[in-house]
Amino acid sequence: MVSTTTSLSLALAIGCLSTCLAVRILGFLAILLQRLETVLQSMIFMLFVLASGAIGLAFLQALRKGTLLNCFHDDGWARVLAYWKKVMPPATHYKFVEITTKYKSEEERAKAYAKLHKQYAHYSAEVCQELEGFYIKIGQMVAGAGTGVMPEEYIRELSVLLEDCKPIPIDIVKQTIAKELGPYEEIFEHFEEEPLNCASIGQVHAARLHGGMEVVVKVQRPDAERQFRVDLGCFIQTGKWLFPEHLDELHEIDVAFASEFDYRVEATQQREAAGYLAKIKNIVVPLPIDGQHEEGRVIVEQLRKTSSTGKSRTLEHGLCTKRILVMERLYGKSLAKWGDEVFATLAKEKGISREQALLNLQDMKPEDYEAQAINETALWMYSATSEATETVAGVARSAYEITAPIRDTLGFGVHSVTASVFDWIVSPFTGSDDWEEEAKMATSQPTLPAPKKEPQTIMDLATPALCRHLLRLPEAIFEAQGHLLFNCGFIHTDPHPGNIMFLDDGRLGMIDWGQVKRLNERQRVLLARAVIAVADEDEVLAAQCMRDMGMKTKQDLDWTYSRQAWHFLASWLDPRIVEMGGPCQVDELLGKVDKVVHGIGELWMPMRGQFFTRQGLAMLGYPKINSSKMLKGAAVDFLKSRKEPIPNTKQSTVPTPAKVRPYLVPVKTGGSSN
Repeated sequence: MVSTTTSLSLALAIGCLSTCLAVRILGFLAILLQRLETVLQSMIFMLFVLASGAIGLAFLQALRKGTLLNCFHDDGWARVLAYWKKVMPPATHYKFVEITTKYKSEEERAKAYAKLHKQYAHYSAEVCQELEGFYIKIGQMVAGAGTGVMPEEYIRELSVLLEDCKPIPIDIVKQTIAKELGPYEEIFEHFEEEPLNCASIGQVHAARLHGGMEVVVKVQRPDAERQFRVDLGCFIQTGKWLFPEHLDELHEIDVAFASEFDYRVEATQQREAAGYLAKIKNIVVPLPIDGQHEEGRVIVEQLRKTSSTGKSRTLEHGLCTKRILVMERLYGKSLAKWGDEVFATLAKEKGISREQALLNLQDMKPEDYEAQAINETALWMYSATSEATETVAGVARSAYEITAPIRDTLGFGVHSVTASVFDWIVSPFTGSDDWEEEAKMATSQPTLPAPKKEPQTIMDLATPALCRHLLRLPEAIFEAQGHLLFNCGFIHTDPHPGNIMFLDDGRLGMIDWGQVKRLNERQRVLLARAVIAVADEDEVLAAQCMRDMGMKTKQDLDWTYSRQAWHFLASWLDPRIVEMGGPCQVDELLGKVDKVVHGIGELWMPMRGQFFTRQGLAMLGYPKINSSKMLKGAAVDFLKSRKEPIPNTKQSTVPTPAKVRPYLVPVKTGGSSN
């Protein structure tokens, strides 16, 4: 009995000791894991410190090679130091979170990034406004990218840069003109001191030359080029270490900006574009007042001979110099301005602020985009009715004017009867009983009808001229793009709505030709094949086309390549785009499942241009526009003209990898890709 009790006690003691020991061991392991996590975080931090040192060495190497040589004078070093002080900490913080959340759940990653966005969005806007130059341009690109493409917090904070770019003081504008061309009073009969538009590189003023020609004058900011070079060099060197997947884009931006700082090059490109687009009906490019401008040549010759300073002026490129660009003036309204008015009016109709309407954009789903689409039938009916009204009114006006001598001969009584008859005929079409006043208005300069009061509803903005513009807008834009892209190999790489104008005379104006990309024949063939593959819904061929362009992804999945092609060229409402969450979610999803390790190089700019063209059209009421279908005719004609084989396409699909399926959203059958 004693033995049994002793054994039981011993067993209980051993059990207690074992339990205590197990608890101690578990506690020790928990503490060890916590400390290991701290050590791991410290190691990662140290790695970033070392990476920063390596980036610093890369900067020194770049300086030795002359890449950042401009840093050695003026405020170059100050801007480099400002970059390290203000940009590197948040960039490193984002990279740290990317690494430490790599294997965590989507919800945890989203929370971590949301915290960063909240922390740095407003700060980034302040940095852009403080440093200006390239930072303003980057901020504008982020703000203009659209909700979902970039975090909403950044779009909201940086959107101020789209409107509030600080103007160059007028005394500096005058000094720049005097230095480049001579005293501006000798050149301009009138010069508007308030700029029409301010941008990151320069600003535009309305003016009138001696002799009466209405022009606009583009003036470059002081030190804009050097600041851009230094700032972009900093971003490129950092990108090599922290964000190598975006290096291709940074290099393409570098190339695109190469001609932005020499307005003589821009003038040449603008005249070249005008020549190419002269064949396209209802498209106009303002001509620079250079040595080839017929009317401007006379003015330039006079300026060469006369000067209050006694110095002769060569004016080799007319009124276009490295920092000054004088060009014909177009009268109208940019798509960006009109779209902004529409957006503000829609917000007013819903009884919400413009800021709240912007916030609501982040919740838009593909079906919401479709709901915003223009009713093209109603638009056509309104436009056709308006044109018929104007035609009848025009005939009546002409008849009334032709009969003026007869009415004057026959006397006052007959004049009154005749006038009354014409008023009775025409008043239903014009809403006016004063036909003599209408006849006077007919001889004045045609202007885009503008509401006399602040628009309260969307119909207040729907003037007949604008309806006609909107009705033919997509076809006009893509006809011009197709011709430039394939026939000319000459691309406007900044096709945002601010660079396209609804003109008062019914045409479309295309402005700002500082950023141009030229494609060789091989590149155009590759692009044409991709356009045809997507237009004919051949996923297998589209995937191969992206590989042929040079794209390489980590997993080398056909699915990823095909979706990249659709992202660049297809409709925003195509089922393939919709199932990935809509156009603004595609980049993020593709980055999760099959990251791009090498981009498409020089073809990135024209492909990016197609995405932003459709984005602008979507916001103007055309979310269904499909670049590939709009450009297919031009692509086929180009391949035929070069005796290149037309791709033998067939509707095909590539398998969807199992790991992708959890990320996709259900799509209703019968979705349209048109």
